[in-house]
Parts: sequence; C-alpha cells; structure tokens
Amino acid sequence: MNAHSMRRFYGLSTARVPRAGPCEKSVIFTWLDRILGPIGKIIGYGIVRFFAVLCLMGITLTAVQAKGRVALLLGAEKYQHFKASKVTVAQNQALEKALRDQGFDVVLVANPGNAAARAALSEFSRKATSADFALIVASGHFATYRRQSFFLPTNARVRRATDLFSRGLSVANIADIAHRAKSGALLLLTTVPDIPSTVAGVGVQPGFATEPPDNIVAVFSTSTKVPVSRVDSVSAQAMKDVIEVASEKPMMLAALVDGASAGGTGRIIGKINESNLSEDLTKSEVPKVASSNDADRKARELAETRLNQAVERAQEAEKRAREAEANARRELAAAALEADRKADAAKSTAEAKAKRELAAAMSAAARKAAAERKLAEVNSAPKQPLPDSSKTTAPPVNVANIQSLQVVEALLGRQQRKVIQGILKAKGFYEGPIDAIFGDQTRVAIRDFQRASGASETGYQTPAQFQQLVADR
Repeated sequence: MNAHSMRRFYGLSTARVPRAGPCEKSVIFTWLDRILGPIGKIIGYGIVRFFAVLCLMGITLTAVQAKGRVALLLGAEKYQHFKASKVTVAQNQALEKALRDQGFDVVLVANPGNAAARAALSEFSRKATSADFALIVASGHFATYRRQSFFLPTNARVRRATDLFSRGLSVANIADIAHRAKSGALLLLTTVPDIPSTVAGVGVQPGFATEPPDNIVAVFSTSTKVPVSRVDSVSAQAMKDVIEVASEKPMMLAALVDGASAGGTGRIIGKINESNLSEDLTKSEVPKVASSNDADRKARELAETRLNQAVERAQEAEKRAREAEANARRELAAAALEADRKADAAKSTAEAKAKRELAAAMSAAARKAAAERKLAEVNSAPKQPLPDSSKTTAPPVNVANIQSLQVVEALLGRQQRKVIQGILKAKGFYEGPIDAIFGDQTRVAIRDFQRASGASETGYQTPAQFQQLVADR
C-alpha cells in the first residue's frame, strides 16, 4: 500500500503536494511506509474479519429454528387434471386467521404444485425443529397405494400407481416433519380425485403404512365407515368444525382432533393429550451466538454435517422410489401372467361346464317327455287345495344399519351436536359436558332416549329421531 492509496483509505485529501527534493522524498515516504503501512494492513485485516464474523452471525441466526407453536396449511382446491376439491382455499384462509389469533406462526400455501409443496415442507421442517408444537393441515385430493395415502398437489397426474411416489406427498413423510417438534398433529381433510379406473392398485380409502411417531397424532376426516360418494361432503363439514374449534379459547387438542375426524367417524392414529393450544407451552430462549474461532468452526462443521445428511437422505429416498417402481413392474408382470393362466383355466372350466349342461338338458328333456306321457294318468287324482298365502305373514324385520347412521351423524356440525346434547341434558338423559363430542356418555343418553321412545337402542339416531328430539324440546 503506497502513500497515495493510504491517504484515500483514511479519507485524507489526495490533492497533489509540492515535490520534495531527493532527500526529503526518501525520508518522508520511507517513514510513512514503515509506520502507517503495517497499521493499514492490520486495520484492513480487522475489517475483513469483522465482516466475516457478521456473516457467520447471520448464518448462525438463520439456522436457529423457531420455537413456540407453528403451523403449515397445504390447501389444494383447483386441480389441473382432476375435479376441484370441496375443501376450499377460502376455508384454509379462515383457519389461518383463527390460528394466528391463537398465537401460531402460520404459513399458508394455497393450490401448491409438486415443487411448491415440497419446498414448503422442506422450509417448515427447519421451522418445526425444536418448536413446542407443530400443526400440519393438508386438505385436497388423496390417493392410496399399498395402504399408504398420498397428498396430491394441484399439478399431479396419476397414470400408474408408481406415479404417486414422485407426484404425490406421502403422509408418512409429512408426519416425520411434524415429528421434529416436541409434539404435533397432522390433520388430513381428504377428498376423492377422479382417477381413471384403469389405474390398478390405487384406492381412496385412507391408509398409513406405519404407525406415526409417538409425539404426534394423525387424523383422517374419513374412514372405511364412510361411502366413497359421501367422502367429500363429510370432509367439507369436518373442515368447518376445525375452523370453529380453532376460533374457540381455549383451543384444546382433543376438540381439534374430534372436529377433524367428523365427530369420530374418521380415522385417528396416535394418542390424544389434553394440550391447551391457546397458550405457549414453554418460554422461548434468546439464542446465543458463538464468537470464538472454535465456535465458528463447530458451527461450520455442524452445517456441513447436516447438509451431507440431507443429501444422503435424498439419495436414499430416490433409491427407494426406484426400487419400489421396479418391484411394482415385476408385480404387474407376474399379475399379468397369473391373469392369463386363470383365463385359460376359466376357459377350460367353461367348456366342461357347457358340456355338462348340454347333457343335463338332454336328460331333462327325456324326463319331461316321460312325464307328459303319465300326465293323463294323474289328471283324475283329487287335487289338494293350495294354502292361502294371504293369511301367511312374515315377522317384521327391524335391523339397524349402524354404519349408515354413523355417516348421517358425521354430516352434523359441531353446533348441531351441541344442541342435541343440550336437549338430552334438559330431558334428563345426559349428564356430561356440552362439548359436541359424542362419547360414551352421549351414546348412553341416546340409548335411554330411544328406550323411552320405544325405538331400537342403537346409540345412533335416525333423521326421524333427530326431528322428534328437536320437536319435543
């Protein structure tokens, strides 16, 4: 660094000065180079180090995960290759507002494509790490393959079963992201896509191939109890109930699960605790930033380790997907061979059956001809009077279709269920809380009401019994 550069560095004037003689120039500039040169280098290195520390602090602060209660809403309504979902983006926006009012850090991703949905989950996984409670709500079309359900982004197209591995999001992987928090919940509001029937092996009933982690509960809004034609309506009502629960204070996890499962009609996997989600579960701590060289080195090593682990997990997931696709192809080929074998066997069986039926028909014709010859002989025999069928009555059959009544009950909103509990309580049949949860106490009260009405004691009311109960209050 020469004198001219040093003067510009320290903000001194760069105006030209009178030239000195040879002796003066040598003394002045030699002194400046020897004294100010090392000082400038030291200060310059200090500034570089200062900015480097600031960068490391920024990286460290960025890597600090969020604490408290966090939520991710994936709402897919308008699909490119399927019909629209009945659980709307507007409902997700209402749920977002309710959760924010409860103090949640909420991220809403509306109508996400495949890449956007995966990016949102990847970003949320960092936020969920070390959070007190992580809530993930996925609403839209779902498809199931090998007992495992997949959330379908809006640009998903399913031409074969293995497309779900690359174009859908496994609910097990989504559950693993919620598992990063101290506790969490996964609410799946499922609707049915119009996948062509030619896609073999793909279903719509909810499935979870493995049990979710112990610290979360997974909830499907539907189950095998609900006919496929009623799944969309039941899930839309369940989303309304979830919004209603999220707007109440305190917001209890048990009530949230009950709303998402359509009053217990859906499928619940995992343990439900009595957490009050309206309050912070723990107090956040101010993150400490390491300033020493050793702390910086450890932070870089930790970041590199996590990056390598993420790359290894991605490679392993891709390998598993390729293996699954290869297995599926082998199974389809084996199934085709088995189908051909069965077709040949069925053809042989049909031919043998046809020969037997022809022989039987010829034998029957011979017997009929012999019977006609003897018909004249039996015409003179007295005829016995036939029994009067009008006097014979079959006993009435009264079989309660419990599964149909469960579906009817699932279409009731939380407010309607509260009204029913209130009427039963006013009539002296019910002594439990008015919480819209039809548990054992409510079932006993309904059976007592049915016994008093002379109806079958099923614990599930018919639409006519609902009307009678409301009319008698």
